[in-house]
Amino acid sequence: MDANTLSRALVRLMLREPFYGHYLAGFHKLFSAEGGDGPALSLQPQGHSDVRLLCRNEAWHALDEAQQLGALKHEALHLVLGHLLLRPDYADKGRFDRAADLVANQYLAPTQRCPGAITLEQVNAWRAELGRPALEAQRELAYYYRLLPPSGGEGRGAGEGLARAGHDNWAAFAQLPEARRSLLDQQLQGRLEQAALRAELEGSGRGLLPGAVLAAVEQLLARRRPSLNWRRALRLFAASSRRTSVRNTLRRPSKRYGTTPGTRIQPHQRLLVAVDTSASIDDAQLSAFFAEINHLWRAGAEIILVECDTAIQRSYSYCGTAPQGVQGRGGTDFTAPVEYANRHRFDGIVYFTDGQAPPPAVRPRVPLLWLLHGDAGDADRSRLTSCGRVIPMAADQ
Repeated sequence: MDANTLSRALVRLMLREPFYGHYLAGFHKLFSAEGGDGPALSLQPQGHSDVRLLCRNEAWHALDEAQQLGALKHEALHLVLGHLLLRPDYADKGRFDRAADLVANQYLAPTQRCPGAITLEQVNAWRAELGRPALEAQRELAYYYRLLPPSGGEGRGAGEGLARAGHDNWAAFAQLPEARRSLLDQQLQGRLEQAALRAELEGSGRGLLPGAVLAAVEQLLARRRPSLNWRRALRLFAASSRRTSVRNTLRRPSKRYGTTPGTRIQPHQRLLVAVDTSASIDDAQLSAFFAEINHLWRAGAEIILVECDTAIQRSYSYCGTAPQGVQGRGGTDFTAPVEYANRHRFDGIVYFTDGQAPPPAVRPRVPLLWLLHGDAGDADRSRLTSCGRVIPMAADQ
């Protein structure tokens, strides 16, 4: 076998299932003429902090086109689902290998599975013979590990031989020092992120992946996405909108001339705070809004608060106490508070909302900060950035 054979298979996989193809394309490949009954593809360490794909020529050529694509996808699934680095945490390696293969093989078409691959149908048939209930489909590895038979015990016909032969190379990863394993984990996460972006998984490509794989990708992207301390951003916005004035005072002599009256710099801050009281805002969100409004007030800001759904329902000066109830609970329109701020003198606008409405029909004349709480998506945020800064409110900051 030559490298072109595997490359052509990767191109076919990339065209049919872009995410898996893009993910595997960046890994090193090693070709072996070793014979025997080992798997066509397997994973082994590469250098200090990487993984390479070992391809055994004879076993690879024994597979048809669909099985070759399945073998590639099978290894990609092990990597994406983190099986490679989970193995040291399980005492029974043989049972772990069978459980890992059982998870991965469920995401392959029957025509993509290699000969002798362990399948859920095979395991459930074996369990039925013993009078045991069937295993559930598409569950996590720990679930199958708990219910599969131990290595060397009953159930050798449930694919134990293939699983053990296929993952013998994984033992080398458990022997890596902790620092190298951490570097390997970071390397794999970086490649996963690149594959997700190349396959456009943040758009229409989401529907092409099974739920478990998509969840793993989304968790990774969420961890690697820069986090923003929205409370600090709110404080900075409030501080940047302050005005200052100079007034005479008899209490402080002039530092320059030693005479009285001296001067004193007086900060002023008058904010319009709009609270979305539409039907899509629940009581827990309102409580979170007023908790942050109270922090702004205690920092010295003069706050004029407006409760608004499709129109301003009530306006009042906030003095440190949240109202017993709010008025509104209709639809959502962001225009009225912005028009109100444009007619009066404010240093800035802070709008607490879930973001589920079009942007205001008028542009604000002072800085506007949107604080979004809830399930606001990228589309909601992008619409509002045209007239102000948008910050999602995270509950853990």
